Amino acid sequence: MNFSLVQQSLNHVEALLKPVTQQKLIELKEREKVISWTNRKPGIYNEVYYPIEYQCVIDARQYSLLLRDGDFFQFFYEFDAKTGNLKKAKLAFYPSPIDCRNSLDDLNEAADFAFDHNEELYNHLDNWIALLEIKNYFPANTSQVRFDYDSAVTTHEKAHLQFSSVNKLRLPADFFPLPYAFVLMVSDLINGCSKIDARHISFTKRNSLKSNVSNRIITLKSQ
Repeated sequence: MNFSLVQQSLNHVEALLKPVTQQKLIELKEREKVISWTNRKPGIYNEVYYPIEYQCVIDARQYSLLLRDGDFFQFFYEFDAKTGNLKKAKLAFYPSPIDCRNSLDDLNEAADFAFDHNEELYNHLDNWIALLEIKNYFPANTSQVRFDYDSAVTTHEKAHLQFSSVNKLRLPADFFPLPYAFVLMVSDLINGCSKIDARHISFTKRNSLKSNVSNRIITLKSQ
């Protein structure tokens, strides 16, 4: 994997998502060997209700591609300008939040059950229900999903899949994908894409970043 291969993969992504793309903010810095988006601000929101996190990110225009239904992608790759090796990367998909009022009913049902079995759990659920009702929030059945890579990290896996800002839940991987592979991973959630091109899939399979580690949950190696 290198800067040029990621750039080519982004071209494949743009072709796939062209019918549903509203805005493109992809930024290519060839001299620095960085692929990002306009006015990128690094960092994530920890332990934040997803609809609020989503709104903050989209209001700050922190996306590479914004789709017409409000979903958006972030594509970030940073290569070493001298060696060409990948240093850091982030691929993220933020689906538009969907309020799920049934989830509030489920919380009420759980609280009723806990009333006779666990007073501490009942009080916790009851407090949450009251807060959600006061603020007119409803639990969202969505979260962002992202694939992260850091060549220098030592406290956890260099490549891993992660959901929302739950830092303790990381699914380790023995590779890091090109943008096209990541988009295909969530493509069932996107309506109206162009037809998937077999040549682009072949290109993607050949050029992902593969590591020497083994026994990872997410793997390209045959079992």
